[in-house]
Amino acid sequence: SGILPGITRQEVIDICRTAEIPLVEKKLLPEDLYNADECFITNSLAEILPICWIEDNQIGQGIPGNMTKAIHEKYILMVNEIIGNNK
Repeated sequence: SGILPGITRQEVIDICRTAEIPLVEKKLLPEDLYNADECFITNSLAEILPICWIEDNQIGQGIPGNMTKAIHEKYILMVNEIIGNNK
């Protein structure tokens, strides 16, 4: 599907597994995204970027969801821990 095995992506996968957050990797259709409660993308620059709209389709409540926020908070803690250990 063209997804790269990025560092941020792997950290998010590890966070989900450690926190026992259900994680399924599969190809998605546009309808899967339109019907999602939450959606986000990852990359090293933006870290975890909530997706609230795709074209004219609102995702969930149209705002970052609680799960996305929780994963992002855990990601920030992990990054700060790494940075703190490298000083």
